[in-house]
Amino acid sequence: MANFESAFNFQVFFVPVTASSVNTGGVTGGLSATTGGFINYGTKIADNGAISEGTTPDRILLSSEVITKGAKNVAGSSTISADSVFELLGLTDASLDSATKSEEVVTYGDAGGYSQGVATSKSWKIGLEGVTDFNSAAYQAMRLLEKNNVAGGLRCKIGRLTPSGEAIYGYCTLKGYKEKSKAGSIVSYSVDAEGYGPLGLTLA
Repeated sequence: MANFESAFNFQVFFVPVTASSVNTGGVTGGLSATTGGFINYGTKIADNGAISEGTTPDRILLSSEVITKGAKNVAGSSTISADSVFELLGLTDASLDSATKSEEVVTYGDAGGYSQGVATSKSWKIGLEGVTDFNSAAYQAMRLLEKNNVAGGLRCKIGRLTPSGEAIYGYCTLKGYKEKSKAGSIVSYSVDAEGYGPLGLTLA
């Protein structure tokens, strides 16, 4: 299987989870190569791992292990506590887009008739684009997360790390998968990671 490198040099990690295991109050700790982070990326799933769809849409399998609930359940019984962390290879873009909704309030006496925008809610998404191999474990897990986001209630933890050390992270739903071009075993794709709850930020 081919591996593709680019000058983009951002790293994007994700962990498949089901909606029932999301804890939006636990979006803390940043990204860590050891332990204690929202995503601990020191141990990742090998990109030549065997990914397949489970018998129900809330399951993604790594060989015979169910990995969608934030932990591996070997043969559906014994639990391994470590998250199943994937890294998307061959990225060409991973841009953050955040928005703020507001309501207008007019206080004629205090502001001379000018409206005052009061922020009421936030939203965010990361636009992911890349070129990779169809057999990449991370690509295949990403495809299943997007395919079964409704039927299986699939979400994921996601984290982006820049070369300078800035990190953004949170829960998201993968949506809007598009293939741009393909040749042989190579695929060019784009997908949106739409925020599900708060966005964590660690400055460089």
